[in-house]
Amino acid sequence: MKAFITCVILLVMASSLYAAQDVLILKTKKRLVGTVTNVTERGLSIRTAQGLFTYPWEALHEQSLKIYNPPMYEKLMEQRRKAFEELKRKQGLVQYKGRWMTPKQKEAAEMRDKGMDLFEGKWLPTNEIAAIKFRRQMEAEGKIEYKGQWYTEAELAEVKEMERNRGLKVGMKEDEVIAKWGKPTRRKESESFKAQQMEMWFYAREDEGVEDRLLFKMGTLSEIQLDQPLSE
Repeated sequence: MKAFITCVILLVMASSLYAAQDVLILKTKKRLVGTVTNVTERGLSIRTAQGLFTYPWEALHEQSLKIYNPPMYEKLMEQRRKAFEELKRKQGLVQYKGRWMTPKQKEAAEMRDKGMDLFEGKWLPTNEIAAIKFRRQMEAEGKIEYKGQWYTEAELAEVKEMERNRGLKVGMKEDEVIAKWGKPTRRKESESFKAQQMEMWFYAREDEGVEDRLLFKMGTLSEIQLDQPLSE
């Protein structure tokens, strides 16, 4: 009641302050242009060039109801909302984040919001699905998994060789070896070695009583000898 009285006061004040004509739309879509002269709990009156007309609130289109009787308009919208929701529920739908959907669709939406997706009949984390697909792709390409990485047979053999040789592999250049192991403890360049453009590098591990030996031919690593007795 207080909201309605406030609305009436505002409308009367607006009518007295402004000479602009009011537009009233009926449910029949008929439009009346004139001046609203009387607003009551039951309806309102409008004076047009054709005369004075009085209408109950129920006769007004919702557009006019929104302007001249906001409380009634809000009540009407609430009724429509409840009726709409009831209809949707009768259709077996549920609401999720402002959308109406089937329970199955809601379940899917909730799972996807949790970072899950349906994969081969099961809900799994999307990153796990990606990992499964990637593994299958690698296996289809004939690759082998080793310590979290995928390799061809040739690549894996090379990786394992480097592991055995602590990061070295036959075919490396001198600067590559130095980048991995540093400079050798000493080098051997005998006359016979020089004739064949060969050089032996020694990496002593005196605390262990052993050394590693690397044979180079023309500046390229050709042989790796690990854990050899210390030489003089």
